[in-house]
Amino acid sequence: MGHDHADTLHLRIVMAMAHSRVGRNDAAVALAEPALADHERVLGADAQQTITARMLVAVLYGNLDHHAEALSLAERTLTDSERVCGPDDPATESMRTFVTKLRKPAEET
Repeated sequence: MGHDHADTLHLRIVMAMAHSRVGRNDAAVALAEPALADHERVLGADAQQTITARMLVAVLYGNLDHHAEALSLAERTLTDSERVCGPDDPATESMRTFVTKLRKPAEET
């Protein structure tokens, strides 16, 4: 497996999430952003694995209270997931729920 192998790309996102879970937020973002860019470059923006990676990065931003970034990325991901996977796909439904959750604090202020 090389740097651009699909499994390697996925593991880079998983590593970012692991860093976030233990409070290493700067390291998490430093890993996640280039990993997502590589997903898009290697697999394409519409690849299901890229859409999943984008969803995980949006969740990471949400967990770090970067709500504007999280919402922007989540809305893009939802649109792509609806188009690529279908509106009733479980991943699409999860993203829809996440977008709704992110919108609530913005609506309350």
